[in-house]
Amino acid sequence: MVWKSGEQVWAELHEQAWRYFGVSCRYVVLDNLKEGVLKPDLYEPALNLVYAATLAYYEVVADPARVRESLAVYRRDAKPR
Repeated sequence: MVWKSGEQVWAELHEQAWRYFGVSCRYVVLDNLKEGVLKPDLYEPALNLVYAATLAYYEVVADPARVRESLAVYRRDAKPR
């Protein structure tokens, strides 16, 4: 259970998980939480510095999740009943 959130806490939680399992993953798909991703981009995502340093230390590649289209676009393109 986490009572507060921040970029330091986010990085520490990942470190604790990797230590618990005894291995780190090589690829992480992030859900674009602001503690991990400042600006999602398919080719050059902007990561928080603390989290980026943690990933670099453990040699993990981060891939932010794709941003979902807005419902307004979906509804506009939907066929009328």
